[in-house]
Amino acid sequence: MQDEEIVRSILGDGYVDMTQENIARGNPFGVYEGGTPFFNFLGLMIHNIKVDMLIFVSGIFAGGPSLYIEGNNAIMVGTFDYLFYQHGLGLDFWLVVFVHGTLEMTALIFAATAGFILGKSYFFPGTIRRLDSLKQGAKDGVKIMIGLIPISAMAAFFEAYVTRLYNDAAVITTLVVVLSLFFVIWYFVIYPIRLGRKSRHLLNEEEI
Repeated sequence: MQDEEIVRSILGDGYVDMTQENIARGNPFGVYEGGTPFFNFLGLMIHNIKVDMLIFVSGIFAGGPSLYIEGNNAIMVGTFDYLFYQHGLGLDFWLVVFVHGTLEMTALIFAATAGFILGKSYFFPGTIRRLDSLKQGAKDGVKIMIGLIPISAMAAFFEAYVTRLYNDAAVITTLVVVLSLFFVIWYFVIYPIRLGRKSRHLLNEEEI
């Protein structure tokens, strides 16, 4: 009973009741089937980008608000997962919600990173003028945010068009989760490492 009260306090009574009704009807993720996909996509894309930008800009306050927003989102996702786990749908949650959640959560994490860069540049300018440090931090942060826009847009597309297919095309939704995970690892881990090695190699050649 106490666990359910915590879940309701975080997600809200209306959302919990709707989800439980969907589970009882045998369509646990029915929330993703409502509305027109195109308008859902537009709304979700705008929302995703706005949240990413809010996390980034609020980083100017020593990164505190960025961390707070990030923490709130993490708590909501974890609570949502627990709601399904209670009904034996923990694995289904990951295979359905992370059709779009893989890219969406990744964008949130890197938006917070951009926010931390912005905050650090102001509060810890190092040996250069604070304003110059802030300008450089803002420039570096904006570069990250520009790279996140297509990621957040694609997450919105998946949520509007693909997530709703989980009942009829589970193979497709599962494949999207796997491919999204591989993309995140390549784009945010492997590619930057290769790029860094290439840059160092070119720098060494110039010195020689």
